[in-house]
Amino acid sequence: MNESFVALGREGKDKTSARLRPLGVGMSVKRALQRVEIDEWKIDWRTLLTIMGVWQKLTKEQRKKVPKERLYITAVIDYASKSLVALRVHREAPSIMTVLATLEMVCIDKSDIAARYGCASPWNHSGNVETVVADSATWFTKLACRVTINDLGAKLFLPPAGAASARGTCERFFRTSSGQALECFSGRTFGSISEKGDYDSDALAELPFDEVAACLTRFYVDVYQNTPHDGLNGETPNEAWHRLTRTHRLRPPPTGRRRRHIFGVNVYRQLGRNGVRFLGIPYTSVALQSLFRKKKQRVLMRVDRYDLGEVSVWNGEGWTSVPAVSKEFKGMTVWTWRVLCLSLKKLNLDSAKMSADILRKAKADLAEKAEILHLEAGLDSPILTDEKFQAWEREMDRCVEIVDSRGNVPGNFVEKLVFAPEFYRELGINLAPPSEEEEEERDTQKGWIDPLEPDVIASAADKAPAVQKPPALTVEGCLR
Repeated sequence: MNESFVALGREGKDKTSARLRPLGVGMSVKRALQRVEIDEWKIDWRTLLTIMGVWQKLTKEQRKKVPKERLYITAVIDYASKSLVALRVHREAPSIMTVLATLEMVCIDKSDIAARYGCASPWNHSGNVETVVADSATWFTKLACRVTINDLGAKLFLPPAGAASARGTCERFFRTSSGQALECFSGRTFGSISEKGDYDSDALAELPFDEVAACLTRFYVDVYQNTPHDGLNGETPNEAWHRLTRTHRLRPPPTGRRRRHIFGVNVYRQLGRNGVRFLGIPYTSVALQSLFRKKKQRVLMRVDRYDLGEVSVWNGEGWTSVPAVSKEFKGMTVWTWRVLCLSLKKLNLDSAKMSADILRKAKADLAEKAEILHLEAGLDSPILTDEKFQAWEREMDRCVEIVDSRGNVPGNFVEKLVFAPEFYRELGINLAPPSEEEEEERDTQKGWIDPLEPDVIASAADKAPAVQKPPALTVEGCLR
C-alpha cells in the first residue's frame, strides 16, 4: 500500500501532513522588520511567586507555602534576521494589553534594559515594522490590535487557524527556549506527560519570579543572538541584523507624544477647571480649558507609563498633548511616582509638602534602586490598566503638595526605603492564595478603548467609578 495512505490511517491527517509536506525556500524577505512574527508561550517551568531577597530569608516550612506558577512569554521575532526584537514576561494570561505592551517594545532601543540585566551584548534592535504575523487568537483579531498596527503604518497578517508553519520562526524559537534557556534550573514541566515522567516540578521549583526575566534576557541577548543560525546559513542573528540594517535603512519608530498616542494606557478622568488629574498629578493647557468651556465631560486619556510629564487627551477629533503643572514630572515613570506615594504614606504626614528640589533628589535616588530598574525595564512588570490606577488613587488618602521651596518632607526619605508589601503585590507576588476574582477569566478586550466609538465610550464612562473631585490648587501652583 502507499506509505502516505498508511501513515494517514495510523497517525491522522495533521501529523501526516506535517511530516510529508514538501519544504520550500520560504518567503523572500530582504529588509529587517519587513515581516515580524508575534506569539505567546507558557514557560515550561514552575516559578516561585516570590523574589530572591525574600526567598533566602524564609524557613523550610514557609517555602513550602510559596505559590508556584507557570509564567507566560510574549515575543516578537524578526523573520529576516531571526532576531528577538521584543520580549515580555508576565503572570497575566495573554490578552490585548500584553500584545500592545510587547509591540511597543519593538519601537524602543532596549540596550539600557540589557545593561540592567547584566548582558554583555547591546539590544539595539528597534524600528517600525511593516507586517505583523500572528495566529488566530481572539486578542489578535480584536479591533484594538488592528487599530494599533494600522496607526504604526503596518499590516496585520492572520494565517489560517492551525497553520503553525505559516509562522514557523516564532514557533521554533519557543522550542529553543524550552530546551536551552533555563536548562540549568530545576522545576521544568517539559512538553508532554511522557517526557516529564515522574519528575516533580512543584517540589523542585527553585527559580523566583524576579529572576525569570533576567535569565531569559541574558540567554536571548548574549547567547541566542550570537549563536550561528541554520536558517541564516551559519550567520548569527546579530550579524544578520547589522548586515540588513546597513543595506536597507529601517523605518523610524514612533517616539515621544506619537508613541504615547498609539500605545498609552487608557484612562477616563473628569474634566474640570483645573484640567484633569492622574494619580494626583494635575494636567492643564489652553486647549483643555477650551474643551472644558464647551462641555463638562469625562474625557479619555492615554498615559505613557515611562513619562508622566505629559498625557494625551481625546478632544473628539484627535489627540492633544497636555503637560503636567509641575515640570518635575518630566521623565518620571509611573512606578517611581507610585513608590514615592507609598513612602510618603509611611511618614504619617497629614499634608505632605514636598519641594521641587526634594522631588528631584528622590527621583534620582530611586533611579538607582534595582526594583525600580526592573519595573522600568518592562520585561516582568505587570500590565497596567485603568482599574489598577483607580485602585492606586483610592489609596492616596493624604494630600501631596509640590512647592517651590521648603516643606515638611525630609530630603533623604527614600535613601533607606524598604519597599512596602503593596509594591510586591502589584508585581503579582503574594504569599496568600489567589482570590476567586483573580482566578476569573479576563476579558481580552479589557483595557483598550476605541476613541471613535461613541457608544463604547458612553458605556465605559457610565460603568467607570466616580472619581472624587480634588480640592483646588493652592497659590503656589502645588500638587495635591
